Amino acid sequence: MVTVESVVDQVRHGEEVVLLDHGRPIARVVPIPAPPMQRVPGLNRGAITVDDTFDDPLPDAFWLGDA
Repeated sequence: MVTVESVVDQVRHGEEVVLLDHGRPIARVVPIPAPPMQRVPGLNRGAITVDDTFDDPLPDAFWLGDA
């Protein structure tokens, strides 16, 4: 016989457990996904730089496919 503790232990280790009643599936016990990590403002400060010409219009050659 399977115990509740053994089912919880399997789920705790990332497994999905299907409960059966006379061989017929009646429930599925699945692990709850870990919550996403909180974003930390300024964590990667300086990792990306934007050139001063970023907002300049693109040349006509770009739009005409000649670039």
